[in-house]
Amino acid sequence: MISDAFDPALLRTFVAVCQHGSLSRAAEQAGRAQSALSTQIRRLEERVGKRLLHRNGRGVLPTTDGELLLGYAQRILALGEAAAARLGERALAGSVRVGLAEDVAISALPAALGRLRRSCPQLHLEIVIDHGDALAHAWQEGTLDIAISGCSAFAAEPVDTWMVDLHWACAIDETPDPARPLDVIVYAEPCAWRRIMFETLTAAGRDFRVALTSHRGGARAGRGAADSGKRAPRHHAGAAHHECGWQGAERAVWAVRGQPPG
Repeated sequence: MISDAFDPALLRTFVAVCQHGSLSRAAEQAGRAQSALSTQIRRLEERVGKRLLHRNGRGVLPTTDGELLLGYAQRILALGEAAAARLGERALAGSVRVGLAEDVAISALPAALGRLRRSCPQLHLEIVIDHGDALAHAWQEGTLDIAISGCSAFAAEPVDTWMVDLHWACAIDETPDPARPLDVIVYAEPCAWRRIMFETLTAAGRDFRVALTSHRGGARAGRGAADSGKRAPRHHAGAAHHECGWQGAERAVWAVRGQPPG
């Protein structure tokens, strides 16, 4: 007999929260309210009769019982996807051309590719990871079937949009000195985040200088962790960072399917 406790929707939320280490980040990634995820976690804890998560200063971690359930939950979800794929096999096949902004690819691509491979093994993805302007150009040229990137670069009507908070972050032991120029780490142009950073700092009357420019997020994160005097905009403040005092900015993320309008 299959236990009613293991509702796939509840398990999926639990796994996402454990992977992100935070209810707020899991909610942001899923495009849902944090309160909805909290309700699902409480419901799962009530059904299994165990506390599954505990909070620390930086987010949430699974308890001993939570770690035990996490392994089972991941296997249950994978088996469910595999069963659904086999039973519903009309065998989607062919190629789909997908363009992703780097931040989207880093945060969501590995898990999404795993699910897609299990559910549609005959489907081939051609994935391009690039900055928004390049993706917008490829979209306009008709060389992408799906694009997920910042809204500002695209002229076509999106299928869906959602907001992503941008935060200022620096090394956890760093206190910015208002008397000195602020060293910032930025993506290379063209970059909407870079422009938002500069406009926000200028509007606040804050002197700043570029300490590192990179086309890749890994270089920015590595430099920020190694040098406490540097800071960069991030989706959230990670374990080695804390948020600074300036007001953050938001951007809309954009998803498109099909071909661009004629």
